[in-house]
Amino acid sequence: MKNEQICFGFLSAEDYQPVFISIAPRNTPHKERWYQQHPRLSVNNGEMCIPTRVYKFPDKGQFVVSFTLESKEKAKATEFNTRRFDTAFEIKAGRATVIKVDNNEF
Repeated sequence: MKNEQICFGFLSAEDYQPVFISIAPRNTPHKERWYQQHPRLSVNNGEMCIPTRVYKFPDKGQFVVSFTLESKEKAKATEFNTRRFDTAFEIKAGRATVIKVDNNEF
């Protein structure tokens, strides 16, 4: 966590930018999850942060996040221009730590 934001780091971020994001407390049914297409987020210097104006995380809990990044540069040369990421974390005592979950939770 950084200034009440959850941040994600990416290797080889290149020009990839988010085109979809889904956030939910763990065990939330898929149809009830919060999501946004073309969110007002960006990857800068290999990092994407979710500010409270986009999603306000509570002080504690376990969450699953899925997001898709797209490269406009790669789209010029190939149809394989997206990358999907799934992750889970727990917020406790002002810190976010990665947790293991089953693949079917995404």
